[in-house]
Amino acid sequence: MTNKPPSVTLTEQEKDFVFSLVEKVTGTCQRGSFRRDVLASNVERRVRNVGAQSLKAYLEFALHDPVEGDLFISALTIHTTSWFRELIHFEKLEEDLREKLTAAPGISISILCAGCSSGEEVYSLAFVLEKLRGEFPGFEYHVHGFDIDPVSIQHANRGVYGTVAFSHIPDSYRRFCLVGYDSMEGFFAPNSEIRSRCSFEILDIRCIELEGKGGYDHIFCRNLLIYFGPEDVANVVRSLLATLKPYGLLFLGHSESFEASNFGVQFVGESTYIKTKGRSDGAVTHGPVCRVLIVDDSTVARKAIEKSLAKRGLVSHSVSSAQEASDFLEKQSVDIITLDVTMPGLDGPTWLNSRRLAGLGVPVVIVSESGPSRALSILGALENGAQDYIEKSSISSDDFPAKLLAIHKSYRPRLSPQQVVRRCALQRTSVPRERPDLILIGASTGGTEAVMRLLQAMPPDSPPILIVQHISAHFAHPFAARVAQNAGLKLGICTDGSLLEPGHVYVADDDRHLGVCGKRGRLSILRSEGPPMNRHRPSVDFLFQSAAVLSNVRISAVLLTGMGADGALGMKQLHEKGHVTFAQDEQSCVVFGMPREAVALGAVDIIASPLEIRQHLDWQISGAPREPGPGLSRISKGKSVKSEASTRLSS
Repeated sequence: MTNKPPSVTLTEQEKDFVFSLVEKVTGTCQRGSFRRDVLASNVERRVRNVGAQSLKAYLEFALHDPVEGDLFISALTIHTTSWFRELIHFEKLEEDLREKLTAAPGISISILCAGCSSGEEVYSLAFVLEKLRGEFPGFEYHVHGFDIDPVSIQHANRGVYGTVAFSHIPDSYRRFCLVGYDSMEGFFAPNSEIRSRCSFEILDIRCIELEGKGGYDHIFCRNLLIYFGPEDVANVVRSLLATLKPYGLLFLGHSESFEASNFGVQFVGESTYIKTKGRSDGAVTHGPVCRVLIVDDSTVARKAIEKSLAKRGLVSHSVSSAQEASDFLEKQSVDIITLDVTMPGLDGPTWLNSRRLAGLGVPVVIVSESGPSRALSILGALENGAQDYIEKSSISSDDFPAKLLAIHKSYRPRLSPQQVVRRCALQRTSVPRERPDLILIGASTGGTEAVMRLLQAMPPDSPPILIVQHISAHFAHPFAARVAQNAGLKLGICTDGSLLEPGHVYVADDDRHLGVCGKRGRLSILRSEGPPMNRHRPSVDFLFQSAAVLSNVRISAVLLTGMGADGALGMKQLHEKGHVTFAQDEQSCVVFGMPREAVALGAVDIIASPLEIRQHLDWQISGAPREPGPGLSRISKGKSVKSEASTRLSS
């Protein structure tokens, strides 16, 4: 190899060859994925680092040099991770273990981390377990992690990390860290007690037989399945479940899922599954009981909801009218209510409005048949006291009880505007008073109301606003019209290539992704019928990631309440490009899922309620506008933004 690295850029044919290598070596699917750019860049960097004159020369060198071979494998993998990522899983694990330890304090727990990368997840789990070990004498644990990347496993075994990541560790766990000084200043490591209970090895999850390696009480396999095709996903899940003990939990990433009934497990919310083998009735009782009041005049619907909830261990009571619901609530309390729209006597939305005015303080989910005739009634209920809407056709799915549980767990009564803490004046120093060229908004569960509060009576010269709200197709058009009316802006038409105009709001209104690109020096609409991202189409990540490739554009991006992680990675990309990012705070969220994931990635500048975020936006909008640049000022690297976005977002 030469001492002076040449400038090597892979040809398209060489990139295709690299991607085929990735699929063969790691099993991860690269077709149509924006990860292709990252992986190609990784390999180009390795070629330059060793001074190879070509890709072929580099591969020959890596084949015969063990050190470079490990670095090459590392270059073919994506290993983004962080401490206590998806914090809800650690809370769920602690809740489960406390229940077990209260009954049997001296038990031993073993946890497996598949695709553990550089070890942050393993040590995060060990911190939780070490805290419990201090509370329950005699309790022992072991956490075992594996990954295909040798470089990451070397890092995990060393267990030394830069203190820049220290802020991601909750305060209650920092006592388990050793902070370096002198030559180790700027680094920290888990203490020796924790390190002695953690182990790591280099393994390919596709090629090993986990069964027989010892039963695990819980398994973490998060943000790994998204890289595999359906057949490999099925094989990986079977392999993992073969070594999971009965009633053990399998934790996946929030953008991952599989059909639980095909694998003998049950979905228990937050991308978590419980192995139910051993129970004759198939029911699951896990965590605190959630009491549900079902209000529906249909006997068939009530029975179907009761059956679905019973599988998850939820306790339900049923009534057939609004009056019966009022009578029931006078005598008993519940944790959450499912409410039909059309009933004899008082209809659901009217009853809900009256009960909210009377002080009803529990979450309410509209469960009704879909259709254009009911769209306005349901949207009205969502804006006036209901937390979400679920179609009756999805009652039998695992997602139905999971969504109720997530809303129940996260729900807090809404604060009045007078009660909202005015933090904006203190935070404005971190937000530049520069008028944005574009405002992007993503939302899911509970988002219809949050969007309305955020955008009520916008300035008429507002920058173009693009919104992706996860909502039933029957409600997309009525919702878009209500948003525009509420904002006092014109409703833009979301056709591919349409130029964006100030004073307009553009809402994803069908089963296609909504994004933004460049056209003749201006911003325009990008539509795509590509596969769902994070199980959603339209996807917030598609919107955010399409905008992240733009240059010479000021963007303010907002991520509101919702389950899962859609939008978090896209917001991270926007944040890294210097755009201003906002996430709704936990206090005002119906479900603090999507905002939590963005915060965990370090992708958020301001965390606040919708009313506070609005004050920030007003502050920015009133700032100095950008002088328009010449020509295609928003075109990046000589390519049209639409072309670049399409390449990166075609998955």
